[in-house]
Amino acid sequence: MPTEAPSTAPESTVPAVAPSPPRSVWRRAWDMSFGWVGRLVYERILRPVLGINDSPHSIALGTTLGVFVALTPTVGVQMPIVFLLCSIARGNRVAGLAMCWISNPVTTLPMYYGYYRLGLGILGGEAVGYEDVKRILDPGEDASFWTAFIDLIEQLGWPLWLGSLIVAVVFTAPTYPLSRRYFGRRAARRARREETT
Repeated sequence: MPTEAPSTAPESTVPAVAPSPPRSVWRRAWDMSFGWVGRLVYERILRPVLGINDSPHSIALGTTLGVFVALTPTVGVQMPIVFLLCSIARGNRVAGLAMCWISNPVTTLPMYYGYYRLGLGILGGEAVGYEDVKRILDPGEDASFWTAFIDLIEQLGWPLWLGSLIVAVVFTAPTYPLSRRYFGRRAARRARREETT
């Protein structure tokens, strides 16, 4: 009875690749709803904060300070300000710095123009147009950052600051209690899991 010749085919040398973990239902829904903007927000703001292992108070305080500064017209110096404030108040610096991405090259112009018009509606005066604000924020490659920043303050002045402070206070007020509650519950869930293992 003939015997089968042993197979001489070389074994596959392709390493087995572990499948990437599936994204959560909420993450997929987020990506589908907001597209690349949603992915940017998740990667730059939510993911760093959700991965922090610190006390709920520290994370919530850092988040609150970061949100407040991010909603003020301090683009370009927000991160140093947040780092300093979090260091003094003992808030989580990673959470605070992540919030600085709220104001970014995509959102800065509409945010600042909205602040300016809100402040102008309260203080009164002649309005500067949207395109003028855009030109102030993007003066060209020859102008330094500080020149553009001083020009922004001089031309938009008190209406810009008043509007931004109103928005910052309104949005920052619920940030600490909501963040504290969320991260407190997360810490409790982690503690229960550790007790069962």
